[in-house]
Amino acid sequence: MIEKYIVIEELTVPTINEYIEKVVVHEAIGGRQGKYRKQQVDVYFNFIGNCQVPHKVDIEKMT
Repeated sequence: MIEKYIVIEELTVPTINEYIEKVVVHEAIGGRQGKYRKQQVDVYFNFIGNCQVPHKVDIEKMT
């Protein structure tokens, strides 16, 4: 069973549905369009929950 989750040969819709529990899209801020517009998207994975990816600024501070 674990092989099914470790070795993914092709990313298909059923495979994605097995990994992702839900996606929450928040309201956009910063205007209608342009570089100041931001929108938060939270992806909740099965068995993990909401995994926060570090922002680019945070990554640059670590190096």
